[in-house]
Amino acid sequence: MDVAVAVALFGNFVLIVSVILLGLQVREMTKQSSHGVRATLASVYQAMNDNMLQINRLFVDRPSLRPYFYGEQELNDESSEERERVEATAELFINFIDNVLTQMPLLPSNLAKPWRTYFASVTTSSPVLCEFWKRHREWYSEEMRALLDPLITPARAPGARGVMERRP
Repeated sequence: MDVAVAVALFGNFVLIVSVILLGLQVREMTKQSSHGVRATLASVYQAMNDNMLQINRLFVDRPSLRPYFYGEQELNDESSEERERVEATAELFINFIDNVLTQMPLLPSNLAKPWRTYFASVTTSSPVLCEFWKRHREWYSEEMRALLDPLITPARAPGARGVMERRP
């Protein structure tokens, strides 16, 4: 066998080994990337749950706020301090919804759908959230408007002023 053939065979052997090693590296990188995506998803979901936990703690620390968001209580004759507290909590809640909505494209549908259901339920049952949204919807993204606008629509009953219709 002459030297040229030996060099060519050796070159082909090195090429085949290189392709095999490259394939193994790509497979490992794919695994690492998949693990990275799962870690990112877990981190995003954990942050969303941490934010919800903070809101829950707020309601535990200030139980007088909870009926405005889960009990259909309206703002009536509250002190200015209580009114400010309730409205600040409404803003916090709407901002939380906006934050979660921003993260939803990263979530599988089986995780995103319960959040949408929860937000629809809370928003439509809280006159405070409805009023906050009505006054400040221009502060938020089109995606946020697409979620909340169909749920919160202004309706005027005969003789009533500023009544919000909440759809079930």
